[in-house]
Amino acid sequence: MTARWIKRLLVLVLVVGVLVGWREAFRPGYFPVKGIRLHGVVNTAENEVISALQVPDDINILTLNPGKLREQLLEALPWVRQARVERLLPSTLIVKLEEKVPVCLTRRGDQLWLLDEYGQPIKELRPTDPYLQPIVYMVGGDIRAESVVRIMNLLGRHPWLRQQVAEVAFLPGERWAMYTRSGLKVLFSPAVESELLLLKRLQKKYRMLDRQIRQVDLRVAGLIAVRPAQTTGAM
Repeated sequence: MTARWIKRLLVLVLVVGVLVGWREAFRPGYFPVKGIRLHGVVNTAENEVISALQVPDDINILTLNPGKLREQLLEALPWVRQARVERLLPSTLIVKLEEKVPVCLTRRGDQLWLLDEYGQPIKELRPTDPYLQPIVYMVGGDIRAESVVRIMNLLGRHPWLRQQVAEVAFLPGERWAMYTRSGLKVLFSPAVESELLLLKRLQKKYRMLDRQIRQVDLRVAGLIAVRPAQTTGAM
């Protein structure tokens, strides 16, 4: 047998060995999943992530489809915006999550829902979820995502006001009403940005939001209508 044929035979043996070894590597019992590492988990419970993966005990890690596992996570976990699943041989799954960022609440019927920074619903509020004010809603309808983004951006530029706001109600005609945690109602027109600057000046000079006032109406340019809080007269 010539050296040429010997080389061919060795190559054939090597290829067959690789194919057999590769097939054997995928058999049950080999490379079992023994651990799952989670990254980026904030509001999602770790046991919910494990449950959503649906990875059987001791399954061969080479037989798992990371793309399918990713789809399962996105479908089952409302907090998750992006997910990535990687295999770390010989026996570990790595799960990297990017969660949605809750910024406020809205009303849907009788229920409160969390909204993300894009104004999109995350999930119905549960006792274990963060309770984030303000509650933003549209009177007589569903709030638009762009309206949520606009009001949260406005409040972000006015941190002196942000922590005092309990609710924001959008009204017909691009008007809206703000309710503070103390119960004060402030009415705004579509020119809300200039009216917020006016309210800031009033707060700095007169502590308007801290007084015994029921309502402040800023909708008419050049006018400030104030309704004092109702008081009980002495008997």
